[in-house]
Amino acid sequence: MKIKESKAEIFIGLFLFIFALLLLFYIIPTQIRFVPSATTSPRLMPRFVAIIIGVLSLTMMFFGYLKRNRLNQKEFSISQKEAKLVILTLIVIAIYTMAVKYIRYIPTTIISLAFLMWAFGQKSKIKLVLISTAVPIVIYVFFTNFLKIRLP
Repeated sequence: MKIKESKAEIFIGLFLFIFALLLLFYIIPTQIRFVPSATTSPRLMPRFVAIIIGVLSLTMMFFGYLKRNRLNQKEFSISQKEAKLVILTLIVIAIYTMAVKYIRYIPTTIISLAFLMWAFGQKSKIKLVLISTAVPIVIYVFFTNFLKIRLP
């Protein structure tokens, strides 16, 4: 399947914009508890990221629309294997979003990250274990100690 650069930018921008709206109006309110006594709301950083994603996705759609009639656009293609990886990633993210509510952040992230790394071709067990373990722990420490935001 081949797609022109302008159409790819419009579709990806639209997808990311819908994702940003989903984050702002469903995922953040249902997955991150509102704490009225907190000096920094646990929802602050996710909302900030969702707004940035929304603004950048609108910008991507706009520039894709502007170049829609331009000649000599790049053409992108995706293989069946790559399309399956995209769908698999979306499924893992959906399961992760639901699971992190019931299972703590660190084990859920380690499992999800390790699985995605393996699915995308990382076969080195040392790298799988080190990266999938270190990244969630570093993020957890950063959010809890420096931002004073408690992760699930």
